[in-house]
Amino acid sequence: QIKDSLRQIANTEGVHISENGLTWIAAAGDGSLRDSQSIFDQAISYAGFEIQDSDIEALLGLTDRRFLFKLSEAVIERNAGMCLKIIEEGYYAGLDMKYFYQMLIGHFRNLLIAKIVGKSHDLLDVGDDEVASLNLQTKEVSHETLQRLLDILMAEEENVKRSQNPRINLETTLVRMAYLEPMIPIDTILSRMEGLEKILSSG
Repeated sequence: QIKDSLRQIANTEGVHISENGLTWIAAAGDGSLRDSQSIFDQAISYAGFEIQDSDIEALLGLTDRRFLFKLSEAVIERNAGMCLKIIEEGYYAGLDMKYFYQMLIGHFRNLLIAKIVGKSHDLLDVGDDEVASLNLQTKEVSHETLQRLLDILMAEEENVKRSQNPRINLETTLVRMAYLEPMIPIDTILSRMEGLEKILSSG
């Protein structure tokens, strides 16, 4: 695996880099170990032997990622106003709204998978730190709700691609997501019904 090869190189050369950083460099290589190693060399030239996540974000143009968790947190907390403020902040920071929309779909996909698989994150191509953040953010939300949120994003994907003003599409989609009523897991509903039956049967 490319990430394992990069980790081995880092250990051999005494380079300190996070699991997230290795993941991003491996992904940027697009399946090519040579390209990934080239990017890794660029990161060392750019930041030295103490490579921070922010260094890799700047090198690869990934600074947009910082908005992802802020937005998903606002959606999960059903804070539509905060969603709009974050998009405004991103807009004036130079976010490419169409590209960011694709990142947002991938992020909510990761949230859903993290909720389903928990600590077993073989299906998530992210570092341990990001997995921990995903698990923390999904702690109080059901996988049914996350599935519906992802469905809303995917349903609007083509409209955003064709839009002359994707910011408006993104804003309206996020407002819909924030106002979505939380889905109660079926096992919770059944448990409540069983509890109600016991109360009724006892008198």
